[in-house]
Amino acid sequence: MRLRDSKQSVTFVSVARAAKVSRQYLYNNFCDEIGEEHTETRSETEIIDGKKVPLRTPEEYRHIEAAFRNKTERLESDLRDARAEKAKADRTAERERGKAEYWRQLYTAALAGCRRTGSGAPTLG
Repeated sequence: MRLRDSKQSVTFVSVARAAKVSRQYLYNNFCDEIGEEHTETRSETEIIDGKKVPLRTPEEYRHIEAAFRNKTERLESDLRDARAEKAKADRTAERERGKAEYWRQLYTAALAGCRRTGSGAPTLG
C-alpha cells in the first residue's frame, strides 16, 4: 500500500525494491495479488497540467522524458537544417535578382544605343 500512497505504479520491480526481495520470489508467491494491484494502479490517473494521465513509475517517467528530449533535439536539428536551407535559397534568389538586374541594364543600354543610332530595336540572331 505504500506504493499506492506515494502514487507509484505497482509492478513486480517496485514491489521487489520496496520489500527488498527478489522478483522471482514475488512471481512464485504473489503473482496474482501483484497482478491485480498492478491492473488497479494502471487504471488510476493523475492530473498534470490540467490533463488526466495514467499513473506511471519513476522509470517510465524517465523513459518518457528521454524520448521527449530526443524528439526535441531531432526537431531542433531539423529546424536548424531548414533555416540553413532557407538562407541558402535566399542567397541564391538574391544572386539571381542581381543577374536579372544586370541583364536588364544591358538591355536598356543597348535599346537606348539603338534609338540614338536610329537602327530600331535590337534583334537576336
